[in-house]
Amino acid sequence: MIGYIVRKVRRHRARRTFHEYGWEIRSFQLPRDGEVSYAQWKHPFEKPKEIAQADVDGLRRFIRPGDTAIDIGAHTGDTTVPMALACGPQGLTIALEPNPHVFKVLAENARLNPDKTSITPLNFAATEDDGDFQFHYWDASFGNGGYLSRLRNQRHGHRYPLRVKGRNLERYLRTNFAERLPRLSFLKTDCEGYDKDVLRSLRGVLKEFRPVVVCEVHKKLDGAEREELFDVLRDAGYTPHRYRGGAQPVGESLARSDLSNFPRLDIVALPSESGAENPHAAPPRGIVTRSVPASAAVRRTRQVMKALAWVFIAALSVVVAPVIAYRWLDPPTSAFMVQRRMEGVVDPKQRVAIRHQWVDLGRVSKNARLAMIAAEDQRFTEHGGFDFEAIEKAREHNRRRGRLRGASTISQQVAKNLFLWPGRSWFRKGVEAGYTVLIELFWPKRRVLEVYLNIAEFGDGVYGIEAASQKYFKKSSARLSRQESALLAAVLPNPKRFRVDRPSKYVQRRAWWIERQMIRLGPAALGPLD
Repeated sequence: MIGYIVRKVRRHRARRTFHEYGWEIRSFQLPRDGEVSYAQWKHPFEKPKEIAQADVDGLRRFIRPGDTAIDIGAHTGDTTVPMALACGPQGLTIALEPNPHVFKVLAENARLNPDKTSITPLNFAATEDDGDFQFHYWDASFGNGGYLSRLRNQRHGHRYPLRVKGRNLERYLRTNFAERLPRLSFLKTDCEGYDKDVLRSLRGVLKEFRPVVVCEVHKKLDGAEREELFDVLRDAGYTPHRYRGGAQPVGESLARSDLSNFPRLDIVALPSESGAENPHAAPPRGIVTRSVPASAAVRRTRQVMKALAWVFIAALSVVVAPVIAYRWLDPPTSAFMVQRRMEGVVDPKQRVAIRHQWVDLGRVSKNARLAMIAAEDQRFTEHGGFDFEAIEKAREHNRRRGRLRGASTISQQVAKNLFLWPGRSWFRKGVEAGYTVLIELFWPKRRVLEVYLNIAEFGDGVYGIEAASQKYFKKSSARLSRQESALLAAVLPNPKRFRVDRPSKYVQRRAWWIERQMIRLGPAALGPLD
């Protein structure tokens, strides 16, 4: 569970921080085409790519040696390389990738396999007009994204902008590759929902040279946009089929309404012989032509899944929103205080007056701040919410001695005291771990310590360092001495049993130990919190 949370934290941080990633060369041994090299991008969110013989053989149903193919939205070249193998070294594969960070990897793949492929990489987007455009990406290192501002559905979560170059591709092709266009047999677009606009800008090429078209029905397209994509292909004289990839890539034919029956769909559009859609024309060899019926069961399943997704989002919002709010707002109470009040309501004999007074961290004695760190979490400023070294020591201690010893950090104790309930169940610990991750993501360490000092229980019904200081020492928490601070920290493991005003020998010994730790740590331990 903890390992999973750590991986999620690292993934979140990697997503928010820009880094220029390189690549590594991988080799694939294809039964027919032999050894093929491929540059695998080392971006942490880039899945390992594979060059498979079945995909190349499937493309050879449309592409002959010496042909021209175009890959729009080539990314690193995982679709470009199989297309180029089908075209062969005498053919040409033109690959467009506007993202300069990804383009470096695509350019490397264009240089590999010169005896088997011929690839011309182009670092611009296929747009209706020439100019500069703003694309949006999912992460700060620009691994996945595109011209998403053109989608009607703006809930795509791609919030990292990148300026790219755009050119009218039809004009560019007729100017620079006029001699290659008569051999154009295959055109692929993967443009994050912008496919219909790209295909519309290439309608002259489509009608004149009749390449097979493979495109994507992006998951964020609404029903009208999906039908618009179908109309663009139909008006250019194409019949859409489901694209299955592999050695037999052509699936069933698709009607206009079928495009809304799938969250995401790849299409292979085949040109009709007359250049316009002809529903009575005989299909090409090996192509299945049955249409996909709209299924009520499928629609119900999608509705249920959508409802469950909204329930999950709502539940997540209930959890996340308070954590974000308390980054700036001072919590008026805590879960532990609420529980204590409820105990008094249920059983008047357990009723106790709650003492609690919020105080900003800057008005708390540095002795008190250092005492809490020395007593509870000496690696507080170093870890990301979980002290794995302390966890391992506690596990070994519990195994050898059979007595439970905890290893909770200050961040974990804030999560428990502020939002949860006492207990040692695995479920409670799992929820606590989730809150700890959120706190570490949204709060600085200074805020974590500030909240902890204000909600920790220092005696029966005494919550927060200011209330404890006033009750036990009749002074502000800003004036606490080292000895007084150590004594307050000494009762934290069990404030209902241990007393500040009448300390037992154990509490006194623990307070002395905390003082020695404070001296050892010194003021430098508070430096990262200033």
